[in-house]
Amino acid sequence: MMNRPKLTLLLVLVMVNIAACSKKAEVPVSKTSKFRMFKSDSEIKQALGDFLTGYHGYNTVNSNYADFLAGVTDRQFVVSWGEMGTAGIFSYDRGVLGHILAEKTFLRESENNNPYHEPINDYRLGKPPYSNIEIFSNNDNDKPNWRYIMFILDDSGTYINAKITVFGGFDVPAGSVMTQEIYEAGPKQASEAEAVNALLSLLEPS
Repeated sequence: MMNRPKLTLLLVLVMVNIAACSKKAEVPVSKTSKFRMFKSDSEIKQALGDFLTGYHGYNTVNSNYADFLAGVTDRQFVVSWGEMGTAGIFSYDRGVLGHILAEKTFLRESENNNPYHEPINDYRLGKPPYSNIEIFSNNDNDKPNWRYIMFILDDSGTYINAKITVFGGFDVPAGSVMTQEIYEAGPKQASEAEAVNALLSLLEPS
């Protein structure tokens, strides 16, 4: 039978070990996020994952990652994936428009009061690691033309450091008419949940 002093010492050692393990397990969580500095369009596509399911063709309007990696501000990029239509058949795409803004360019309040923006209330927003993230949808979103906008705020929450938009839709080639039949056959608009997941996948802890 173990005597009382030894038993007391053993219990103390166990408690110290548990406390040490707990401290090791504690990993600080970043309160805010920033736009990931992607090195290629293919990295963006990989990050977007299921958001681009069924969108295989590739179109790029402007992607200047060298500027982003060098820390140059007030630069934009646009990348999209989809298919070009032919006579009587719609073209469609989904993509990302990014704008890394010059410091203190856009006031947060001016964007929050934009009559074309509807705030999205997602349980992940407004708390770590997305304390500085706000996401809106265009209030005139429709199947042929929709977009969701994410604002990445500065530490003060006053200014917008970056504006990232996921967009999509479909259209008919020049000279064709958007009939009801084509409208009904066109790909559906991304849901709010799909859009928020896609936008958050483009972030990393700051």
